Amino acid sequence: MKKYFPLFLLLGCVAAFAFGLVRLFQLRFEVGDVYPAYSSLRSDPLGTMAFYESLGKVPGISTHRDFSTQNRLPEDPHTVYLQLAAAYYDWNWVPADLSHELEAFLARGNRLVITFFPRTWSYEFHYNDDETNSVKSAKARAKDEKMTPNKPAKKKKKTNDENRGVALTGRWGFGMDFIKLTQAGDVYEPARVVNKTDLPLPRALDWHSGLVFTNLDSA
Repeated sequence: MKKYFPLFLLLGCVAAFAFGLVRLFQLRFEVGDVYPAYSSLRSDPLGTMAFYESLGKVPGISTHRDFSTQNRLPEDPHTVYLQLAAAYYDWNWVPADLSHELEAFLARGNRLVITFFPRTWSYEFHYNDDETNSVKSAKARAKDEKMTPNKPAKKKKKTNDENRGVALTGRWGFGMDFIKLTQAGDVYEPARVVNKTDLPLPRALDWHSGLVFTNLDSA
């Protein structure tokens, strides 16, 4: 029996390690910090699980996460579709077929709500740069080779307007700009914004992003 003791001890250690590893993954997935910021699967302060579950408890409202791989908007009527933490550059130009799908979705009486990932740095991110998953500081991201200073992009020749896409900023009547935030060390101070409309909103809010809307259509 003694000669098998080291083997049993080794098997016990392996089993304990495997149990601890599985438990660690369970805890990580329960909190949701393995998912990107603003994911409704995250229960920590960087996630929107509390917002998602709160909406689901409102009478007359049902909520669903979009896990589909078809990359299409829902066909159901009376739908509010939320895209959270979008990259601002994804909505400057969109393919023509996506523009038609968006406007058809809205024409059916639905609503599209887009919130943008907060920006604290005035650099433009390339399309392939995953801004929502970045955990680096703004200064570190600015040194990344994937980024270029905020300057007009060179125009490229397109075969036709269909390939070029649709400028939603002009079609929907809005523009976007960046206002520099005050920085204290490695922390960016929020800006104080004031409600200048008649909408039933708070009179003032702390705004944690330098991204703002400009040239808004009167509608």
